[in-house]
Order: sequence, then C-alpha cells, then structure tokens
Amino acid sequence: TNLDRDLAAQPALRAQLQATLGRTYYALGIYREAIPLEEKLYDYYLKNLGMENTSTIYAMGQLAACYDKVGRRDEALKLREQALALCRKVNGPEHPNTIWAMISLANSYDAYAYENAGRRDEALKLREQVLALYRKVNGPEHPNTLMAMNNLANSYSHAGRKDEALKLREQVLALRRKVLGPEHPDTLMAMSNLADSYDEAGRKEEALKLREQVLTLYRKVLGPEHPDTLIWMGDLVTSYDEAGRKEEALKLREELLALDRKVLGPEHPHTLLAMNNLADAYIAADRKDEALKLREDALAIATKQDPDSWASVTAHAQVGFTLIALGRGDEAIKAWQEAVRSNPADTQTAKLLATVYLWLGQTNEHQAICRKLFDLAAHSKDPVVHDCAAKAYLIQAHPDPELLKLAVASGRQALKLSTPGDINRAWFLITAAMAAVREGKPAEAEPLLTESLNLPGDTPDRQGLALAYRAMARAQLGQTDKARTDFAALEKLVLPLPARKSLSAALLSDNHLAACIAYEEAEARLDAPRAPHP
Repeated sequence: TNLDRDLAAQPALRAQLQATLGRTYYALGIYREAIPLEEKLYDYYLKNLGMENTSTIYAMGQLAACYDKVGRRDEALKLREQALALCRKVNGPEHPNTIWAMISLANSYDAYAYENAGRRDEALKLREQVLALYRKVNGPEHPNTLMAMNNLANSYSHAGRKDEALKLREQVLALRRKVLGPEHPDTLMAMSNLADSYDEAGRKEEALKLREQVLTLYRKVLGPEHPDTLIWMGDLVTSYDEAGRKEEALKLREELLALDRKVLGPEHPHTLLAMNNLADAYIAADRKDEALKLREDALAIATKQDPDSWASVTAHAQVGFTLIALGRGDEAIKAWQEAVRSNPADTQTAKLLATVYLWLGQTNEHQAICRKLFDLAAHSKDPVVHDCAAKAYLIQAHPDPELLKLAVASGRQALKLSTPGDINRAWFLITAAMAAVREGKPAEAEPLLTESLNLPGDTPDRQGLALAYRAMARAQLGQTDKARTDFAALEKLVLPLPARKSLSAALLSDNHLAACIAYEEAEARLDAPRAPHP
C-alpha cells in the first residue's frame, strides 16, 4: 500500500495513520477494508511493544471487532479471550478496559448460542459479573450500569429466565426515566424491551399500553416519518392483532404502508413487507380483492427488480395463497408453478406444490417435483433442503422403493445436520421419524416423535403430523391403546377433512395437508371409524 511504501522509514507514524484509517473504515461499516490495516497495526505493536502493552491489547480488541463483523467468529472469540486475560493481568479486574473486554467476549459467546447452549451460559455469567462491577465502580445509576442491566436482562430472556428478565427491565426503565428523562432514546428502548417481557409473561394489556406510549413518544421526539417510528408502528400492530383489535391493526398497517412508500420508496424491501402484511389483514377482513391487488403489485415490483430473486419467488407464492382464498385454485397452482420455475432452489414452495399435487391425486406431478427436490438435496448441506425433499415424498403412503431410499436418506440427514437449538428441530425430528416408519422401524420413530411433541412452540399442524405418525408407529409396535389415544387427539386437530380434489383454503398450508394425508393413512392402518364432527 501507499502507507507501507511512503512511510517505510517511519513505522511509528505509519502505525498511527493505519490506526486512524482502520477506525474510519470501521465507523463507515467498511469492515473488510479495515481488517488488513488492523492486522498490520496489531503485528506492529506486538513486535515493538510486546503482548502486555495496553496499545497491543487495544489493537487486539479492534481486530477482533472487525473479524466479528465479517463473520470470522472463531478468530474474534479467540482474540477476545486473550484480550480479557491480558486486561485482567495488566489493568486489574475493575479497570474500564477490562470490563469492556468482558462485554465484548460475552457478545462473542452469544454468537454461538444457537450452536452451543453452554456458550450462552458463559455470556450470561460474564454479564452478571459486568453488572456487579459497574455497580461497584460507577454506581447504580451510571449509564454504563444501566447498559449492563439491559444486556443482562436480554441474556435472562434468551435463557428462558423470563421472570428475572422482566424484573430487571422494570428496574432499567425506572432508572432511565429518572436519569435520562422520559423522552430519551434509551428510555424508549427500555419501554419497548419491557413491553416484550410483558408480552412473554401473558400481560398483553400492559404490553399494548407501553407500545402505544412508545409510538406516541417516537412520533413526538423523532417525527412521524423517522425509520424507528415506522418500526414501532409495526410492533404496535402486532399487539393490536394479539388483543383482537383487528380494525385498529388494519388501519395502522394502512398508515405504515403509506409512510413506507413515502419515506423508503415503493420498491424498498420494508415497503414490500408492509404490502404483504396489509394483504394478510385484508384477507382476514374478507377484503380479498384488495389483498390480491396488493400482492400482484408486490409481485410486479419484485419481478422488475430481479425475476429470479427470493423476493420474486415469495411474491409468486403469496399471489397463489390469495387466489386460493378467493376460490381460484387453478390460478393459484399456476402461480406456485411459476415460483418453482423461477427459482428451482425454492424448496419450500416446491414442497407445498408437491403436497398439493399428492392431495389432488396428481401422483406423476408429485413424483416429478420430488425428484427435483432430491437432486437439490444431493448437493446440499442445508438441513431445511433435506427436510423439504424428504417430507414431500415420505407423506406418500405407498412410495416407490427407489425414491423411498432417497427420501429416507434425506430425512435422516436433515436431523443429523441440524443443531440442538435449531428452530426447525421439531420438524426435523418428525421427518426422521417418518423415515423410520417407512423403513419399518417403529421403535426408532416413537421416541423421536415424542421428543418433537414435547418441544415448545407446537402448532396444530406440527402436532397433528407427529400424532399421526406416532399412532402408526405404536400400532406397528402392538401398542394399540396408545395408538388409538394418539389418533383420538389427532381427530380433534384435523377434522373435518377438506374434500379430496378440492382447491379450497386448506391448500394454504402444506403442513395442514400433510397432517390430513397422514390422518387418512393412520385411520386405515388402525381401521378406526371416523369420529362424527359438527
């Protein structure tokens, strides 16, 4: 570089300028360009000042921050662990730089939380220590102390310690109102975080009231068109929906879309999202023609930007869902076919279309889509791709032996590739169990399905599919009474079944259709009379 050449004889000045330029790049978000500068700076300090010099330790922290920003998490974590150990040795446990190194390391541990729950525990422990130190060094009302309280509350929330998170967030809000005033941005953020805790605790009215206050204050402090104001409008919409205040939610969504178009532009991703959300509200309000118009407009925008993009594929799928709601099923299937044609890697829509074909008795079309899914899975390390391919085929009661081998392999691979904290793990467990049932291994399937049913975040469709296959597995094991108990619970979830070859609203969810197909197979295997349904 020019600095290396022009200042070769002045290494100290060169290091100073590299530091300034690196910090500038970092502040501008140009992290990749900052890294070589920070690496050279760190190497210079390490060589000339030694590992335990404060400038070296600071450069180590800056380099770790750059690595973290570009996804080089392992290198960032290793440097931050070294930096903390050195800060404690050189500066002492209560020095501001030491405490900041603890905060940075906790953030690195958090980045691994979904892959390793133990790292989340380490992050939480560090944040408890940081709060204790800030309270001792700075006092209970210092901004750094309040920041540490907020970070610890977030860790408690992520760890499922909701009551502790709520209590701490109440304290944070009270102190921020006292120290910073009721209209400070940090106070507004504290109000929003507390509203989230109230929501999680089932205190919906309190959450809604806080969110109304937050939006009023954002409009006052930042203005009605500020991007943050638009974000909090979306949060309040969610609260109105949960409270059953649908008309207020719909009106706010209309206001939000108008503002997004004005502030962000008609083609901004947030504007497209607002269009989709308003379309959902219109469908719920039986204003389906307006919903279709919005989604067709969103599709036109997405296709104009990039006809093969994920946004375009999603827009095709959403048009299909809306056409189903309008009773125009043939047109819906064409929209989904176009989505799959535009982006063959869209495994979710392909799975939907495959399940619809099976439901309608179009077995050749179902098999053709499944073959394409298996081709994608053969070259993928993504558990979702394997899950889609496997589930789309395993739901068939009488599979072809050749394709069944591929489906079973993908079903097992999806679970193998997933991590314990994966949000889709319950689905992967079900698919692996489906594979075991198809292989005639019910003893392997039954515990997988039981684990899935015991995981949080259950939905009727997920529960229905798991119950159907557990009923079949238990029937194969000779556990007839348990199988019939599962089947009785399944009936309550899926009956009445939509009519075969029907292009009804049931097609809106491939998971619901899968549960219905599985219900029919379980019914046949158990030879169970169908319960009367009102």
